[in-house]
Amino acid sequence: MSGRIVVAVTLVLALVLFPAVVLRALSVRPVPRPARLPAIPGADSGLAPVRVDPAAGVLEVVLGPVRLAAHTMGHRPPIQLVRVPAAGAFHGYPWEITDARGRRLPNQLLHNVNLIDPDEQELFSATARHVFAAGRETEPRTFTSLIGYPLAAGTRLLVISMFSNPFV
Repeated sequence: MSGRIVVAVTLVLALVLFPAVVLRALSVRPVPRPARLPAIPGADSGLAPVRVDPAAGVLEVVLGPVRLAAHTMGHRPPIQLVRVPAAGAFHGYPWEITDARGRRLPNQLLHNVNLIDPDEQELFSATARHVFAAGRETEPRTFTSLIGYPLAAGTRLLVISMFSNPFV
């Protein structure tokens, strides 16, 4: 019985909220933006190289090396601007932290990482579009090829990250 009530309440809420969302979407006026935003000083330093493995279908953004002392609670490397070298789409977000030899390190060392498209804006606001985010608790996900974020060759992405080392 309670399952039917939940479904009915969900359906009613969806029917009530849907027109409000549609009306909100229709009332939003895009903020005029240049075709491409200007260069971001200091961000295009090459500290976050991008690697592409076409055979595996993998685009890899490498952050670091980063040195973390014990009990470091918030190390934020400089914001980086990377360019996607080939067209494709994000269909998942596996991530890992490794040492210089490629050995896996604990996920607790990552506080967060965000990929932001500075040349596109969010649907309902004039802020730059958030493409991807992960934190130490984020499990890897892979989606079907029907779901993804399309990327053109040359797309710029801001990489904003923070690391922490709770270990002794």
